[in-house]
Amino acid sequence: LNVLFNDKGQSILNSYCAQWRDGREALSVTNQMKKLAACMGQDCVQSLENSNACRWLDGQELCYAYDTAQTWCTEHPTSSYCTDAGPDAAAPPWGSAASAELSEWMPKQNVPVFNPGPDDPTHFSCSCMKHCACTSKKCYCMDPNTTPSPPAPGGDPTIGNTNMNPSGLSTKRGECTCTCGGVWPK
Repeated sequence: LNVLFNDKGQSILNSYCAQWRDGREALSVTNQMKKLAACMGQDCVQSLENSNACRWLDGQELCYAYDTAQTWCTEHPTSSYCTDAGPDAAAPPWGSAASAELSEWMPKQNVPVFNPGPDDPTHFSCSCMKHCACTSKKCYCMDPNTTPSPPAPGGDPTIGNTNMNPSGLSTKRGECTCTCGGVWPK
């Protein structure tokens, strides 16, 4: 199990995900969203890598950071330590997607807010632009027809994809930008 957990017994995650897990309770609502958006960006990039995957998640539905953890969970799929994002979330040997680029990994949805104020939302969702690098005004994507993943259900503004309009062609293969609750990571 040392491929899944550090010496403190915590899941080995991408750096922003570990920061969100370990410090979200002390963050403002906006900073919770900002930190999770950065985390989802790292998990999204991992989902597009040929040498790794993001099929297997920890108990908080964050990607185990290393291919060794993805392999361990593939070999022990019924372990309580391994939450399965589904076979389409990864290419072989971890899943059944045709390729890492075509994996169907999705960012976290319906995330509870810690310590919300009276005017704060109680939950928020995240959305990512795969193969894109975005600012708060434009996304530069490998494919100009890229749409947010997942699409905003019913135009829900809390997903924050209203400014995520692809413009211009670029070489952004393997990059991701995510928003959570409409908040950008930077």
